[in-house]
Amino acid sequence: MNDADHQRWTGRGNAMILRNLGVAALWAKGNGRLWIRTPIIPGATDSDENIHAIGDRINAIGGAERWELCAFNNLCADKYKRLDIDWAFQHTPLIKRRHMEHLLEVARSTRACEDIRATGALDEEE
Repeated sequence: MNDADHQRWTGRGNAMILRNLGVAALWAKGNGRLWIRTPIIPGATDSDENIHAIGDRINAIGGAERWELCAFNNLCADKYKRLDIDWAFQHTPLIKRRHMEHLLEVARSTRACEDIRATGALDEEE
């Protein structure tokens, strides 16, 4: 949720994403369903503070039906290598199951919506 962190990892701030989220929430209240998907990237988005901030934002906009914490997937590392593109997360492992379960509990503690779940492949090792 931190704009400076978003700028650091993506090259752009998150203001447009937050505006679009607000528009989507307004639309969903009258016309549809809103599912929010948050990528959980070790070392970038996997902090308690970030999850709390996202939960607070979801609470503020209201209307979300589902919030998914989407586990980081490193399968694209070879693609970046073949394209000769440096990728900040090329050596980033999958998130540990225990850590994702912790983040899921943090997310649920925000009561951002009724359906909060984790998706994606996890590292089963302790």
